[in-house]
Amino acid sequence: AELIQTAWGPKFRDSTDNIKPYIHYLRKKVEQDPASPRWIMTARGVGYRFNDQ
Repeated sequence: AELIQTAWGPKFRDSTDNIKPYIHYLRKKVEQDPASPRWIMTARGVGYRFNDQ
C-alpha cells in the first residue's frame, strides 16, 4: 500500500491486478532470472518487498 501511494498517489485504486504488470516489468529490468526473483520479492498476503541483501 505504501508503494502504491508513493508511486501513484492516494487516489489510486488499490488493486494488486494493477500492480502486477509493473512488478513484472521491474523484475525483467533488475533480476537475472525474473522467474526466480532475488531483489523484488512477493510477500504473500501483504504485497511486495525489496530485498537489499
